[in-house]
Amino acid sequence: MFNPKKILVTTDFSGESDNALKTALDIAEKFSSEVFLMHVLEDISTITLEYLPIEDFNAMNVNLKESVLEKLKDEIAKVSSGKGVAVKEIVRTGDPVDQIMDEINEKKIDLLVVAPHKRHRPWNLFFSHLSNEIVKKSSCQTLLVKN
Repeated sequence: MFNPKKILVTTDFSGESDNALKTALDIAEKFSSEVFLMHVLEDISTITLEYLPIEDFNAMNVNLKESVLEKLKDEIAKVSSGKGVAVKEIVRTGDPVDQIMDEINEKKIDLLVVAPHKRHRPWNLFFSHLSNEIVKKSSCQTLLVKN
């Protein structure tokens, strides 16, 4: 029976991601679910550390994560008005597919809600490459919200 208690939504801050979050909030409201909104930063340390001292890199990384957390809060505020569902922000660094799968396993996510991510859209007319990989590897129920 479909009764998700923990819902993970991935975002690239696009309009499609906003719709995925709206959909997740509607589901969460109906089933009294927890919602997590996640953005994954690609790891640039191997490139950046060649050009920056470690202290500068660490400061840049902290600032970047703080900036992304603010963007997540803005996205939540933009789409959650009138909903009685709390959303927790998550920022991870690394390979997006691996990080999403790790989050699913660590939090025991019941439902993953994703939208086709714009960065990969040109490679596939029906699903983005990233979304396709996520759907294939997900160990939980997965909802692809496509506009």
